[in-house]
Amino acid sequence: MDTKKTVIIASTPADTSTAQAFGMPVAHMAYRVGSDLTLLRGGIGLNVRGGLMVLSDTNYVGSGGNIQELCRQVTRECLSRGFDGVIVDFEGKSHPELLEFIGELIIRLQKHGIAVIAEEKFADISPRLHLLVSGAITGGSLQEHMEDSISRHGRGRIILEIERIRHSFPLPSTDGRGKILTAAELDAMIEEHHPMPFVSQELCTNYYTYKDQTGTFFVLYDSTTTVLKKIDMAARLGISETLLLFSEYREVLDDIVAAIRQ
Repeated sequence: MDTKKTVIIASTPADTSTAQAFGMPVAHMAYRVGSDLTLLRGGIGLNVRGGLMVLSDTNYVGSGGNIQELCRQVTRECLSRGFDGVIVDFEGKSHPELLEFIGELIIRLQKHGIAVIAEEKFADISPRLHLLVSGAITGGSLQEHMEDSISRHGRGRIILEIERIRHSFPLPSTDGRGKILTAAELDAMIEEHHPMPFVSQELCTNYYTYKDQTGTFFVLYDSTTTVLKKIDMAARLGISETLLLFSEYREVLDDIVAAIRQ
């Protein structure tokens, strides 16, 4: 099975114009839930239209409020700006009122053909919730990981989220936990060690090993090639949409978008 490929670009308001220039849907990281269950927005231009809303719970502590009113405010904003979906970027399940809000928002937005999207951990809230499945795995098989999600939730609910992998693991690694590298740290390591990278067919990620005075290390990292492999794999499995964070892929988005349009 092969499917049309769409990349959703998640962007802060500062990068909106640049992100929109790629001609792909933009998820606007400009909204959060206030502690009184009101919709707060910051930095998004008055003339911005289309794409999706990203709604976070950053700094939310919970101090009462009306769930239905928050649903109304989100719905009004979506209809006003022509948003096609809402990505609910909630960190955890510690606030029951936010979980209830997700369920109510699905019911309200479904009437307008607007999707609600959240991480896979929220899947049990509603069968109508679209799910972000992470492609940033560092062990096993990405295809098996995705096929498992399809089996549990259904192909039509899934969007592949491709967080950019930059990890370093000491060898042997007893717990499978590595250090997350910054882009500058990875670039410095490559400049210092001049490695010969390989591509893991199971993880769809580049890797190499190197030694220094402290031991031997195994490094995993993404490139344009590996991101395209993940997008292609998703399409073959019938998953048409992937989500990328603009700030993580800024320098290679031109190549990624050009390749999927071929």
